[in-house]
Order: sequence, then C-alpha cells, then structure tokens
Amino acid sequence: MQTTASSGHGIAMKIFILIILIFLSNSTHTSASTNILSIRSPEKKIAVVIGNSAYKYVSPLKNTANDAHGVSNQLRNLGFEVILSVDDDQDLFFSKIARFVDSSKTADVVLFYYAGHGAQRNNRNYLLPIDYSVGAADPLDFNQLVQTLQTANPESAKIFIVDACRNLPEAFAAKFGFDEQRGLARVTLPDSAENSGSTGGYFNIIAFSTAAGNTAEDGKGENSPYTASLIKYLPQRGIEVAELFRMVAADVLVSTQSTQRPEFLVQTSRPLYFADPIVTECDKLAVEQENYMGLPGVPFEDVDPRTAVPACENAVRAEPTSSRLKNNLGRAYERAGRLEDAMRLYDESHRAGNVQATNALGVAYIAGCGLPSPLLEEGVELLISAKLRGSRDALASLTAHDLANHVTPQTLKQVMFVLQKASYVEQVGQWDDQAKNALERYQREHDLAVKGLTIETLHAMKLHGKLPKGFKCH
Repeated sequence: MQTTASSGHGIAMKIFILIILIFLSNSTHTSASTNILSIRSPEKKIAVVIGNSAYKYVSPLKNTANDAHGVSNQLRNLGFEVILSVDDDQDLFFSKIARFVDSSKTADVVLFYYAGHGAQRNNRNYLLPIDYSVGAADPLDFNQLVQTLQTANPESAKIFIVDACRNLPEAFAAKFGFDEQRGLARVTLPDSAENSGSTGGYFNIIAFSTAAGNTAEDGKGENSPYTASLIKYLPQRGIEVAELFRMVAADVLVSTQSTQRPEFLVQTSRPLYFADPIVTECDKLAVEQENYMGLPGVPFEDVDPRTAVPACENAVRAEPTSSRLKNNLGRAYERAGRLEDAMRLYDESHRAGNVQATNALGVAYIAGCGLPSPLLEEGVELLISAKLRGSRDALASLTAHDLANHVTPQTLKQVMFVLQKASYVEQVGQWDDQAKNALERYQREHDLAVKGLTIETLHAMKLHGKLPKGFKCH
C-alpha cells in the first residue's frame, strides 16, 4: 500500500512541477494601471483552502474539514474564487495546488489556507496529504510554495495561513526528527526587493496558528481555536488585513488562556482590506474613540441618542453582521437609558469579536447596569480579555485607580493576609507605607501594574468580590 501511494505521489509531484515550470516561463506581469487600480479594488482574488482530516497512517483530526468549509464560505462571501480541497488523496491534492498556482499569475490577491497535519525538517515545513506515509517521498514543501508564488506574481498581495502545528506519532520521528522539532519552523518572507519595480507596492503575510516549534489545538468545538477566531473576524468590514491577523492572534491568546500564541509575519508597503470600510452616519454619531476605522470617534457623553439611535438602527438593519455597528447602537441605547437593549447589543458585538464591546460589557457587569445585581468576577474577566486584545480603555479600567481608600477595612485586612501568606509582610498590620511597599513588590513579581490597590490586583488575589460599590457604566 505504501509503495502504491509513493508511486502516485511521485507522478503527482512531476505533474505539479511541470505545470509550475511551464506557467512560470510564460507568465507576464500585469500593467501598471492594473496595479494602481488593484490597490483600492482587487479585480481577481484567488484562494486554495485545504482541510485534511481523514488521515490513513496518522491520527485523524476532528475539526480540520469544518475549518476548511468555514473559511471557504467566508472567502466566497468576500469575492474570492475558492479551490476547496477536503480529504483529497495525494494526486488530487497536488493537482488542486497546481491549479491554484496557475491561477495566481493573474490574481490581485492570492490566499493559501491549510488545516491538517504538518511537520518540519531542517527548518523547512511540510504539509501532509491524508494518505501520506512514512515511506513516501516528501509531502508538500510549504517554504517552496511561498517562493513559487512570489516568483509567479511578485506584485500580487499574498496571504498564507497555516493552522497545522499538530503532534504526529513517534513512528514519524526518524523522518522528521520530532524529538527536537515539534510544530513548524519559521518561514522567511520573500525579498521585498523583488517588488522594487511594482507601482502597486508589495503585501505579504504568513500567519501560523501557534509559535514556531509549538503545537496547536485541534479544538473541542466545531473549529480549532485559531480558525474559529479567523472566521469571526473575516466578515468584519473595514478591518485592514494586517490588523485582522493581530486581532485573531489576540483572540486566540484569550480563548486558549495563553497556552497558544499565534505568530504572523508581515511585509507590506500598502493597506489591504478583505471588505472595504464604509463609514456610516451611525459611525459619525456614535463610534468609539478607540476604533480601527481611522475616525476621531465620539466620546460617550457626546453621543446624542435622538439622532444616533435611529441612524444606528438603520445601519445595523443594513449590515446585521457588523460588530462595530452593533456596539455603536449599544452606546446609543445606553445614552438613551435603554440599558437592557444596550446590554443585548454589547453582548452580541462582544461575541462577534468587538473588543470595545467586550470592555463596555465588562464595565457594565461590574456596575450592574441593566442587571438585577453586579456580576463582579465575570466583569473583571471581560476587562482582562479586552486588555489582552489591546483595549486601552480596559487597561485603564483595570489599573488606573487605587481603591485602597474605597474598599472596606476588612478587605484591606484580606489583602494583608495575602501579602503575609506570600511572605511579603511578617504580620497583618495597618495599611501604611510598609504595606504599600509590600503590595508593590507583590505586583512586580506577578507582572501587575504598580498603581496602588487596583481592580487587576484584587482579581489576582481572588478578592474581586470585594470591589467597592459605586461604579458607573461610563
């Protein structure tokens, strides 16, 4: 069985290489006028989306087929021509990649997505078809594919997404040296000097679901943690692509409790959007000051619900998947005193990945806005999540206020007990300079902000239930 697979693979590789050589020798670059146009409105977007799940000689993967279908659907909605490969054998697998490479020569945006088993050897990454066996020739050389696509069309925007750092069985150790090289290796981006003659600039991204040398989770739900976050952000209009991958990485960091740390490499001289930003009247009236639309934003106190509510209701009806517009509407409802409606919109926006909504929801939980009673632990966890995803507002909420003069004396004693247990003070005493110095030492050694008795510190001490009353939604 292995001999047959290896033979078929050899034929597929020869066909694959022959097709690439033929089309590279005949390829021509697009005109300068086309490049200028493609900066704003790409005319052709091509993607190959691969999900390898039903492996024959290594452990099957639960979610990779779901991952591929989910990404494929989102990309088609974004105007990509998608070549989908799910559980294809080696011959069909390589045939579809060859077709993808051939189509890339005339494309403005080229995207490669892979979910499945992967391995490295000598700092080169290999992606495995479902019928790959130990005795077969090398599987797909990802590093070579990156260079092939760059040579084929240096001026196109190229995006490579690899959700493939899975563990393989020890039987493969002799082939790939797994004892020292788990996960995948870093990949060098194409030399930008190759694009020096391009009037359209250059754009290359290589995104890995986890750090080099580490393994990624397949996921307990329908998708892997990485692809679940990717699917969450792909349809969000107006997010620049490099920023989108930062947001995905931060979201995975939160969802996996920091056990999985995605990496992405960016080489770009120009912006790129999967879905162009459209500034609505709702944005002008209610968008957060901390936004990715390049707008100055509206302070919460300046949101006028008389105009913002109808404008944002219309905007959400027109674009019901936009987490930004839902957050805008939540702000307008909150200013109008419609707290239950505001909480519902904040929650929907938060679940769709909007970090500003996550922060607003966290503050509202702590303050008890629109709720029967405050949800302190849940609120602090939301703020920490927003902080990890880059929210400056959440960082300020967690660290900007010294609550020592606002908590009860009993809470201060409990803080002192924590410091005593950790040997920062010898005994529980008064909240004096010695206690404050001990708190500062605790904070430094636990990577906490040194700004007094903050919400962040109370949470780290598991005393978030002792937060003082009186917090406001905004």
